[in-house]
Amino acid sequence: MELKTVLDQVNVDSKDNGRNFTVTNRIQAIKRLLEHTDYQPLHQGNLCFIYGKKPVKNQSVILISSHIDCVYDRLFCQELENGQILKGTFDNSLTNACVLYNMIHERLCENVIIAFTGNEEENAGGVYEVVRQLRKWNTHIALAIVLDITEEGWNERQHFTVENDLGIDIKTGFRIVELLEKYGDIYGFTHDSEPDESYDYDEKNIPCFSLCIPTLGDMHGEEGVLARANYLSTYCDVLSELANMLAMNPDVLDKVYYLDYEEQRNGIMLCGIYTNEDDCRREEYISIKEHHGQLELPSLIHGKPVRKIMDFCMMGVGGIKSLVIPSSFESLGKKNFSQWDGLKKVVLCCEGSALREWNFAYCDNLRVVECRNLSIYNYCKRLPLDCSSPTFGCFDRCLSNIEFTLRI
Repeated sequence: MELKTVLDQVNVDSKDNGRNFTVTNRIQAIKRLLEHTDYQPLHQGNLCFIYGKKPVKNQSVILISSHIDCVYDRLFCQELENGQILKGTFDNSLTNACVLYNMIHERLCENVIIAFTGNEEENAGGVYEVVRQLRKWNTHIALAIVLDITEEGWNERQHFTVENDLGIDIKTGFRIVELLEKYGDIYGFTHDSEPDESYDYDEKNIPCFSLCIPTLGDMHGEEGVLARANYLSTYCDVLSELANMLAMNPDVLDKVYYLDYEEQRNGIMLCGIYTNEDDCRREEYISIKEHHGQLELPSLIHGKPVRKIMDFCMMGVGGIKSLVIPSSFESLGKKNFSQWDGLKKVVLCCEGSALREWNFAYCDNLRVVECRNLSIYNYCKRLPLDCSSPTFGCFDRCLSNIEFTLRI
């Protein structure tokens, strides 16, 4: 199916009242276009529709977000200059058509999901619904690519622009720039451009950027805008290349979380979540509630495994009698869990290599350490180790009182 054919079908009315869609012509067109593809509607909500090739519960994904609400009274699309120029009401049917073209022609990886959102022109209700639903599924949005049209880049004859890069770490940014190098001067970059859905995803602590199609004219005007038809194929290409590169890159999808203990009150531990150990950019807070003195650290946050605990951040915590450390942890961080005076039992599901210096030292009441795999059991049985070991001081001043058990 040609891109122009897709555009003709989706360039129809779509409106909402801030609570739900009231005009669904475009939604119905999208459903028809995807009817015979591998894509399935993962969520059909009040202000968003999420499509993917498979369920994404407890998965990490790249999200493509393209809003489908519009402000026009009459929609049209016409060809000018022998089809080289398109004129029409293209905010935001033009990017709807491009992502649909890639979906129909199987140009996106299976862990790239697509959200068609409403309420972008008003209060971003569609974005908020997308985020709520994915977090309900424990799905981690590693990065969101927002699609829109722009007033940037037309005079420079640019095929596409990258705008509003927000919350993207240095490594991911470098990979994006590296991929775009081959496009030379046919694209533009604007760090701080007009607000779009990227601002709303950033508000929810989701790394994102906008990939836009340069147009000429008032994008909200009834007379429409101009777009260069022969540049749209480049836009489709770069969209699929960026999404797939990010989706297949472990540096992006396999970001790890680090816990940094903040405080404890009323049985609730507040922990700052970080995605980068070097700059420690705080993502958000989570609360871990203990139940009758029993505490289990989270193995997943937003669908991603928790790998490490920051050094020296969980010392001297009181009121916890039993602690469970999941298998996802690769490092427990230096001196963590030391001086937990009330701690009597620890369940270790992690590997032996996760232990660090002075873990559980001076836990005077610790009596039982239950090991859930041979690796951690054998490691503990060899304690104490000399000062050259990364686990020097582990269980110091309480080792002789502890019974190590193996339960697989």
